[in-house]
Amino acid sequence: MRSQPGRNAFTLGKVIWTNVRPRVVAAELKKLRDRTKDANSQEFLESLYGANEQLKGSVDFVKFRDIYDLFCLAPGYKKENSLAAFSQQIYALNMSEIATTRKGVKYGIESPTSGAKDRDILTVISEDGRPLSYYSIWFK
Repeated sequence: MRSQPGRNAFTLGKVIWTNVRPRVVAAELKKLRDRTKDANSQEFLESLYGANEQLKGSVDFVKFRDIYDLFCLAPGYKKENSLAAFSQQIYALNMSEIATTRKGVKYGIESPTSGAKDRDILTVISEDGRPLSYYSIWFK
């Protein structure tokens, strides 16, 4: 989301909104959240697990930013799936009741610590308006 005060508008993705009113903004954000909530979180978890297997080195976790960068190697992925949309999928997975992959592997989602780079922190706004930050995922 980007504000454009000179044009009395803001952009949400590729859509330009000229009617900047809190109700309109809240309704659009709710629509996006609901669409993401309906996304298949299990499939997303399986994709995260596959990326984890590719990226995992000597540490037990993988940063979400590194997974997103790996996904972006596929042609057109970055154009079709913004970092904000990827973050919303993480939020939907975190809020879901899914506890394991199909193989029974448990996962955990970690918040950033004080040493994390800003680039590696993915932030979304929760249903109650609080910002939530995500950093990495682990599988055991």
